[in-house]
Amino acid sequence: MTHARRKQAIVGIVGLAALGAGAYVVTDHLANDDKPTVTSLPPAAEASSEGAPEPSPAGPSPATTTPAKSGTTAPSSPTPSPAPAERTTADRVKAAQDAGRERGVEIQRQLPRTAADRSVTAADVTETRVVNGRQTLRVMSARKNLAGYRELGWVADDGEPTGSARCSQTFRFSATMEPAEKPALLVCWRTSAGRSVYTVATNPAGRPSRTASVAALDKQWNRLG
Repeated sequence: MTHARRKQAIVGIVGLAALGAGAYVVTDHLANDDKPTVTSLPPAAEASSEGAPEPSPAGPSPATTTPAKSGTTAPSSPTPSPAPAERTTADRVKAAQDAGRERGVEIQRQLPRTAADRSVTAADVTETRVVNGRQTLRVMSARKNLAGYRELGWVADDGEPTGSARCSQTFRFSATMEPAEKPALLVCWRTSAGRSVYTVATNPAGRPSRTASVAALDKQWNRLG
């Protein structure tokens, strides 16, 4: 084979190598029989580097889940702590007293209910109020026995007779308090099994008027008939 024909054969074979799969490459020498020697590329080298897929990253893909090993026990939920025992009324009172002592405040025990008629409710009682500047006069009445009811439970003595009623300025507002006179406060009352009236008068500037209190008391008493 002439030199020109060998050159054409080499070019033709190189052209086949550009076609992709199954391509061949010519060796750098010719056999003695003037035929070009070709060597098959290994399969890994046949694919172009530009068209090669990206290698898969090592390890499982994000969507891959790893099955749980057999015999593994799922962690149990923590056992809730038991609820604290509910405190009794006595416990709450004691706690309030202890907290008050820490702040230098003595907690006073409420006066016991000593109303003569324990069936009396707020709905049974009618209240009227008169305000004159800083002075106030409240008139409470009911067709029941109001002895010991609310403000009448503050009175710490038998009172003094004043007209048709009795009036007092000596009070005790809690079970631990000693009876004391309160000059700015006056309570007058008249009670019976089927009709009761009492008044609560205050005067920050001086003593309330007993005359005015008893006059208002008598007026309401007569209305109850």
